[in-house]
Amino acid sequence: MKRTKLCVFVVCAVFAAALFASCSKKEANQGELKSMEQIHEEQGVPVTLRQMRPALFTTFFKYPAAFIARSESTAKAAVTDVVRTVHGKIGESVKKDQVILAFSQDNPAYQQAKANYENARSVYRRTQALFKDNGVSQQNLDNARTQFEVAEAGLKAMDDAINVKAPISGFITRLDVRVTENVQPGAVLFTVSNLERVEARIWVSAKDIGFVSPGMAVIAEWLGEKISGQVTQVNMIMDTEKKAFLVLAEFRNTGRILTSGMTMDTVLQTYRNDNAIFIHRKELVTENGVPCVYVAVNETAQRREVTLGKTQGLLLEITQGLESGDLLISGGSQMVHDGSKVYAVKVVDSLEAK
Repeated sequence: MKRTKLCVFVVCAVFAAALFASCSKKEANQGELKSMEQIHEEQGVPVTLRQMRPALFTTFFKYPAAFIARSESTAKAAVTDVVRTVHGKIGESVKKDQVILAFSQDNPAYQQAKANYENARSVYRRTQALFKDNGVSQQNLDNARTQFEVAEAGLKAMDDAINVKAPISGFITRLDVRVTENVQPGAVLFTVSNLERVEARIWVSAKDIGFVSPGMAVIAEWLGEKISGQVTQVNMIMDTEKKAFLVLAEFRNTGRILTSGMTMDTVLQTYRNDNAIFIHRKELVTENGVPCVYVAVNETAQRREVTLGKTQGLLLEITQGLESGDLLISGGSQMVHDGSKVYAVKVVDSLEAK
């Protein structure tokens, strides 16, 4: 019996010691918490500040685009023959009607056209001489002239088929045949592109098309170079296969950075403010449903209600409530209230809206 009472006494003693230690630890923690609050009251809440400065703010959509030359033409073979000479190379500047590629003048079709022309010319000249001597009628002269003009046009057509010319001025961007190569009618020979202006074909989704309009700025970037253009056409009917709307944009291709066949991302700029005040979403505080921020004024936190403008990603345009030069509490705003004493531990640079 005595042994049982002794065990109960030991258990109670251990429990009392544990309870005392727990209470002591809790009191210590409360003492530490109070000391931190006291530090904030005496020295201020440590915060990160960012000085407001007007900067460029844009909203945009990013879509891939396929680029083609604004003016481009492809030459095709009109005869069955062997390529004899090629007078140009890819990237070379050419003028309209400059001979780029030639077949042999021994081509049977060309020789037949040449014979018809020479015969019709001889008949026409003889008929002219007879008409002067009243040897033939006006009708005969007119018939001879018509036959001559038809033969002349036929020879010119065959000459164009044998000596293939540049259809427009520009640059050779594609060359599909080589010397001694056999070709058939319809075969692609070469392409000439005027690369001063290029056109982008952009497929925009239904949810974004309402924000796109002609004249809107478009930016393409290639190898670190930014090329500016503008929207020239916005289709109002959705393409049934792509389930998107076609938007055309034109770019001045200074330095021939862009060329036909390229595909790259383009940025459709839906809004631009060159002198905007904007913040990061994490810097915004919502109190009772009202958007606001905290700024530091004479080492004191001051609550400011703000009016939001446009949004791009995590960036928010502020149209009212913040001004250039204000010191925004960028980090630590959740720890302060209106009138809190604060001190800056860090000052960060302005955000950039790209």
